[in-house]
Amino acid sequence: MSLQDKSGCLHDLLRGLPEFVIAFSGGVDSGLLAAAAARAGITPVKLITVRPPWVPEREYRDAAATADALGAEWRCMPMAFSRELRRNPADRCYRCKKRILQILKKTALQSNVQILLDGSNADDSKAHRPGKKALREFGVRSPLEECGFTKNDVRKLAKEYGLAVWDKPAYSCLLTRIPHGEKVDEQMLSMIEKGEDFLIKEGFPAIRLRSHGDLARIEVPPEERELFCTASRMNRVSYRLKGLGYRYVSLDLEGYRCGKMDRTETE
Repeated sequence: MSLQDKSGCLHDLLRGLPEFVIAFSGGVDSGLLAAAAARAGITPVKLITVRPPWVPEREYRDAAATADALGAEWRCMPMAFSRELRRNPADRCYRCKKRILQILKKTALQSNVQILLDGSNADDSKAHRPGKKALREFGVRSPLEECGFTKNDVRKLAKEYGLAVWDKPAYSCLLTRIPHGEKVDEQMLSMIEKGEDFLIKEGFPAIRLRSHGDLARIEVPPEERELFCTASRMNRVSYRLKGLGYRYVSLDLEGYRCGKMDRTETE
């Protein structure tokens, strides 16, 4: 189908649903789904964001800005740091998604809304996504996937819609910066978040800061390695990250690749 056909499919699907709530992360996928609902005449568009400690503040700022721009009804719900996720287990993505969906479902039901939608697209079904199991268990529908939207389709239509996040890089939570099985605390997450915020301000929005105890390992997209490696920038980055508490600061020579902390799991 053409992008126009997929867009028509999406609008028709949304209009045909009873009242629903969108699981809203603030990224381009859920952002497009919310914008499509608004364009399909859904009033109000209901969005719920769950806020666990391992998602940085910048993500919530994006979610709030997009919801405000769409005139949507947006709620942000806190999520506690459970003991099981403090252990950063190998199945953290499934456990996290399951807990998020429990909160979303409970919040939706309190408003007598039965249907929960998320922004998964057709490309997500081709990749290893542990959280997809939880989506199936909770009966969550994914309209973008149902209408055949690829990630490229999502970005194209989001740009046409004028969404500020249309070119936002793919994001994974801060737990993916830490090796499986390593105990996680709030101070560790804060160091990673502040470090990545600094690196983003340096002009690298798709960067990752992997944390190995007192060593910070930086991954930049492979095509940006030469741009990153100037003496002045490396001095600034080293000074800043050591100021946050790291003893050693290194650059991954291969660059960023999704799921690098665990070869069997993509982010």
